Amino acid sequence: MKKKLIKISKMREHHDMIHGIRNSIEQRLSVSHGSAFTKEIMDKVDLIIEISTEMGIDIAKLGFDGEVKTNLYRAKQSRRE
Repeated sequence: MKKKLIKISKMREHHDMIHGIRNSIEQRLSVSHGSAFTKEIMDKVDLIIEISTEMGIDIAKLGFDGEVKTNLYRAKQSRRE
């Protein structure tokens, strides 16, 4: 039960982080661009979030979690370099 609560807490943190990044993008765009352009870009950002969520669900269902975690780790390491 404790592991499940920790996972739920981490998911909430990730959710908050994603929406914080999304809101930051929207604020920065709205400062230098019109509302139509900002809406167009934010619709695309929302679509990315939606598709990523669906992919995560499918990956978990198909049992590819380990491979994805490895690739994610590599991507994070590459971004840091």
